[in-house]
Amino acid sequence: MTTSDISLAAAPAGSDDYEAAFPLWLRFLRQVLPLLVGFIAVFAIAIGFTTVSIVEGLHKDAAQTRAATIARIARAAAPDLWYELLATKDPRALWARPEARRLAALLTASADRQTGELKLYSAEGIVLFSTEDEDIGESDDGVTLAETVAEDEPEMSSETGADGTTLYEFYVPYRDPNHDPMLVFELYEPTERLDSLLSQSGLALVGLGVVLLILLVVVLTRLVRRAQGALDHRSALVAALRGRLEALVSQTASRAVRAATGSEATSQRNQCAVLYTDIRGFTTYCEHNTPEVVMGMLNEIMGLQIDAVGEHGGDVDKLVGDALLARFDGPDRRRRALDAALAIQRRLVASGNLMPVGIGLFDGPVVSGTIGPAYRRDFTIIGDTVNAAARLCAAAAAGEVVATVDLLPDQEIAGFGTPEALQVKGRVEPLSVRRWRAEAA
Repeated sequence: MTTSDISLAAAPAGSDDYEAAFPLWLRFLRQVLPLLVGFIAVFAIAIGFTTVSIVEGLHKDAAQTRAATIARIARAAAPDLWYELLATKDPRALWARPEARRLAALLTASADRQTGELKLYSAEGIVLFSTEDEDIGESDDGVTLAETVAEDEPEMSSETGADGTTLYEFYVPYRDPNHDPMLVFELYEPTERLDSLLSQSGLALVGLGVVLLILLVVVLTRLVRRAQGALDHRSALVAALRGRLEALVSQTASRAVRAATGSEATSQRNQCAVLYTDIRGFTTYCEHNTPEVVMGMLNEIMGLQIDAVGEHGGDVDKLVGDALLARFDGPDRRRRALDAALAIQRRLVASGNLMPVGIGLFDGPVVSGTIGPAYRRDFTIIGDTVNAAARLCAAAAAGEVVATVDLLPDQEIAGFGTPEALQVKGRVEPLSVRRWRAEAA
């Protein structure tokens, strides 16, 4: 054992934390559940954006297919005019010619059935054809058209029509297999179609994903609550077991174990007032009574003594057969030890039917620590002070308290005899003691 200045009189704050159940449910509510809710929100937003992107991509592909179909039909119906349209710099002159009416009618018929609109642009942004004749030949410098030409990919935007309805515009690049210059189709579609598809598909995917995640959270919540219940039950069992075990050891031992940072409680040297008691006539009593009767009598006497020690701030170190060893710490330890000893004797006399005890009191240095191998240890106090208290107890008659003179207070206590020199076994110098008898109180 090692000696340390660390006091065992008071356990450090939080030393009982290990007895409390791990707050799994509280941690789940404060840390995990907000993350899960946030994840569900992010998941829903991500699914929504993904759905919008996919549906828009499908519509762009559909618009590209539609543009290619319109171009193929126009080329097949009037190939000369079609290629002339792709190369023209003056589309108004082209459409003013009578033979161009058939191609114009064909392109007009290919316009959106609901909007009735269609436009064709050159790569320079010139309107080569439009269902609105006044637009033909005009230049369009819109950002969406420029992006379509620059990236050679379909683009989509929205536009409010003259009647106040909102339309989706699809700018679709097209290159004729036999003609290099790019042609850009501007196709229209009412927002209701695309928005309806987006809401249906988006809500379905987002709703399904969110519902599945919510179900997962519900299941996880129930599992966590059940786990918390199991932890609480186990902690209650541990606390109950600790309570039963601590009833078998001293409070000092219990505090030392809680304060221990390693596998062994730290030993400590300090000043203690030691109270040692022993039942008189116990051997004879055991000879004439059954073990059950002896156990009952011991429980009564020990219970009376333990109560008295506890009431005066002492700590029962151990019970050894019919003997009791208690310690008192602190600046007023001597007075409290003396009061406890006198209380024990008075209560035994008052009981009228319990066996008498002898009590020895001695104050001095002790070492608190563990004794024994790792597989079987005992936490106790060791030193000459303990031995001296035991010798004084042996010198005490039934109902008597024997204490050293220096342990007694300055003021006189009724019942104590005059000082005497007591030679005890194992000590060279006699001890100056005084005796107190319960009958004299």
